[in-house]
This record gives sequence, C-alpha cells and structure tokens, in this order.
Amino acid sequence: MPELIIIDSNSGYLERQSPIAGTYAQAHDVANADAVYNGVGTLHIGQFYRLFPTEYYTVRRCGMIFDTSPIPVGATMVSATLVLIARQLVGASGFSVVLVSGAALLDIFVVADFGDLLGAVVSFGAVVIANPPNETVLTINLTAAGLAAIVPGGTTRFGFRSSLDISNTPPIGSTEEGLLYGAGTAGKEPRLTVIYTTVSEVQTDPATEIT
Repeated sequence: MPELIIIDSNSGYLERQSPIAGTYAQAHDVANADAVYNGVGTLHIGQFYRLFPTEYYTVRRCGMIFDTSPIPVGATMVSATLVLIARQLVGASGFSVVLVSGAALLDIFVVADFGDLLGAVVSFGAVVIANPPNETVLTINLTAAGLAAIVPGGTTRFGFRSSLDISNTPPIGSTEEGLLYGAGTAGKEPRLTVIYTTVSEVQTDPATEIT
C-alpha cells in the first residue's frame, strides 16, 4: 500500500486574552482572536491564568495545513499518524493535545479562525502532555473521524486544542500550556504519514470475477 509523508505547509496559533480582571468566558467563548501567528516556527497551545499583578485568562488554539493532493481522488485511507516535537513543555501537565477539524481554516490564518475552532470538539486523535523533556516526539494516531477528514487530491486542514479548552475547564495556572515545533523548523516540522489504498490496487480473481 502506498505511504505518503507530508510536512505541514503552514502552521500557527491564535491567541485570545480576557480583559484585565475579566472572566474565562471572555477568552474562551469569543469569535475572534486578539493575535494570529502564521508560520512562526512555534505552536503555542493551551490555557493560562495569571492572578498577580494583573488578573487575566489566555486561550491559545492552533491550526495546521497539509498538501494531500498527491493522494489520488477516490483513495481509501487505511491509517495515519501525526508526529509533533516538543519545543518547550516545562511545567506542562494534566492535559492532552487534541487534533480536531480545521475545515473552516483559511490558507493564511485570520482572527475569525479562533471562533471557528470553538465548535471543533470531536477528537481526531490526541496525545497526553505530562512534563515530557524538550525535543520529545509526540505521536497522534488518527481516529476514523480523522482519516475521513483527509482530503485526497486536495488540502487537509486540522486544528489543535487543549483537552481542557474543549471541556471548557478554566486554567488554574501556567501549567496548562506548551510549545511545539511548527512550520519552517527544518527536520522538526509537524509530519503527517498516511497509508492508503487506491482503486487500482483492488485485485479481481479472473476465475470468479470476484474482488
């Protein structure tokens, strides 16, 4: 069966901070991000709460785009894995990086993508972050829903959210976030490996004409 290894063509993150002394919902439930970071080499994911000297909440969500046009239209996805490399996860604990749908993401991320990801709650696969050393390889095995999201002959878009963000759980400190390598970090970029079958690979028994 053919195997395709794809390096992400763009990845980045979207950040929203509540007003000073604001609520978690003012960072979590809003339509637009305060800032968008495209192709910056770092994926900053998770949530943050600061009490002193000023109180506020921050929520960060990520997007990632893969060129899956080499996969023939009509191909069937058999399996797929997404490999991420930890850049700095010191203190990160107690949550998972969850792969979700990024179908609404634009090629260049915009502030409205933050709100688009709010409704993306179905897990396409996840990996637990629990104080791994820097440079740790994190592997996500895509679920059936994740395989169905891969677009043969086109572009595949994924989002990333903290499991605590998805469950609408307010952070209690700075231990619910982490940094991953993103696009443009030679040899460390997010890497999607897809195994698939094509119609031409389906063999027919000439004696019975049964496939």
